[in-house]
Amino acid sequence: MLMKHASVLLLLSISLLLNGCGEEVSEADMQGRHVEAEMQSQFPGKIKRNGDKLIVRSASGEEHVFQDNNNENDAEHYVNHLVTSRLPGLDWLVVSSGYYEGGGQALISLTSGKMFEFDGMYEPILSPDSKHVLIYSQDMDAGYSSNYISILQIDSNEIKQVIEFNGDGNEGSKDYWGPDNPRWLDNETLSYDEIRRLENGRDTQATHIKLKLIKGKWQKSITGKSAVVKNS
Repeated sequence: MLMKHASVLLLLSISLLLNGCGEEVSEADMQGRHVEAEMQSQFPGKIKRNGDKLIVRSASGEEHVFQDNNNENDAEHYVNHLVTSRLPGLDWLVVSSGYYEGGGQALISLTSGKMFEFDGMYEPILSPDSKHVLIYSQDMDAGYSSNYISILQIDSNEIKQVIEFNGDGNEGSKDYWGPDNPRWLDNETLSYDEIRRLENGRDTQATHIKLKLIKGKWQKSITGKSAVVKNS
């Protein structure tokens, strides 16, 4: 009960801080701050707010400092950081960075302080055995973020990229695509769709992809194609 009250008090303090200039705080911002407050309660002393700075400290003593810039008149440098989640069952935090247009994320080990930064705002997906993480981004319309899908190898201390498929080719060509509906089928198999626009520039079609770890290497295969989706 004491921890719950502390979380509520922290949330109220954040609300006052955000609203210190008399500006209305959006519901989305408050929900995000509430999630961060919950993460602070789970990892006491590891996540701190110091004015417009977010500080993440690991058990090794390494700190990562994220500087916010909420000046909307300075779109080029605008950024807002937030602890949005953790990898299930692991001491890895997800820190999201929201830019004036688009965003990115960082995975940070609270054990070693190791950090891996990546583009896009889709939630990382942990494999069933917690040994790999799937990250991806699709932004074929606005183009603020990249189009890719990647697999990371992870343990409590280290993280490294083992393979990536990049869809940022020439727009309108076969090498321009965005990933959709990624999911782990088992510890060594995942599937996703590569979405491509057809020659008319409006309609789309999905190529179904399977990735499987075979003898230490990820093998890619096409399992089929969807019907064409008509877009007016």
